[in-house]
Amino acid sequence: MEKVPLNLPPLPEQTKIAEVLDTLDAAIRGTEAVVAKLQAMKQGLLHDLLTRGIDANGDLRLPQPEAPHLYHQTPLGWLPKEWDVVPLGSLTLDLAQGWSPDCPAEAALAHEWGVLKTTAVVWSGYNDHENKRLPEGMKPRPHLQVEAGDILITRAGPSSRVAVVAHVSATRDKLMISDKLYRLRVVLQQNPAFLALAMGSTSVQREITKTISGMAESQTNISQSTLKPLPVPRPSRPEQDAIVQALQAEVKKLATEERLLDKLRLQKSGLMDDLLTGRVPVTPLL
Repeated sequence: MEKVPLNLPPLPEQTKIAEVLDTLDAAIRGTEAVVAKLQAMKQGLLHDLLTRGIDANGDLRLPQPEAPHLYHQTPLGWLPKEWDVVPLGSLTLDLAQGWSPDCPAEAALAHEWGVLKTTAVVWSGYNDHENKRLPEGMKPRPHLQVEAGDILITRAGPSSRVAVVAHVSATRDKLMISDKLYRLRVVLQQNPAFLALAMGSTSVQREITKTISGMAESQTNISQSTLKPLPVPRPSRPEQDAIVQALQAEVKKLATEERLLDKLRLQKSGLMDDLLTGRVPVTPLL
């Protein structure tokens, strides 16, 4: 280590470089704190929206301990009186399982057919970049294609990756679900974005956990026959829409700060390279 050569500018220039980078570090730390706060607020809001809902005035209902007359006991716990709890199958038009041909590792190009990996379905949302290209000469199965409005559910794998739910708000064409994914399509009276949120709630996930089968922690799965009777909450369609909109507003704030954080980190990386190699002098700032 003692023999490693270092290019050192004069001390005043060293100090100024450190000040510039420290300023960026402070901005990054501040933005990280904002992002962490917004993430916590989002999780808190999601819990409130899925247990208290939004009343006719557009406000969260008072919590059950403060206003017990607004709630009733259900298989999913205390929920607003206006909400029903129904079997998932009663809201379902189609519940399909996919296909897993032997595919190369690379993703499909825009004009090519591909098969979604389970990593396309994560709690942060749906990612259509996570797919594998269908081999040339192999016929696609268009009836397994994913479309906007679908709900995707991971069917098999490690226990931590089973029953992960994501709503497909938008997707590219020619992507099919794999054998380890379910594709759920719902009746017109149901907002699929709300149902995806509800299926990810603590109470519904607890019910799903009771039905997971498999001998090993790394080889668990859920079947269609156990998903269909799964109890899920059903507010009115206007309230479902209001809940989704309220959460989307919070998600939009978080996304704005996350983009800013990415920009600051990229800026710091570029500046470090420029300043520590002397490509960009700081002498004008001295």
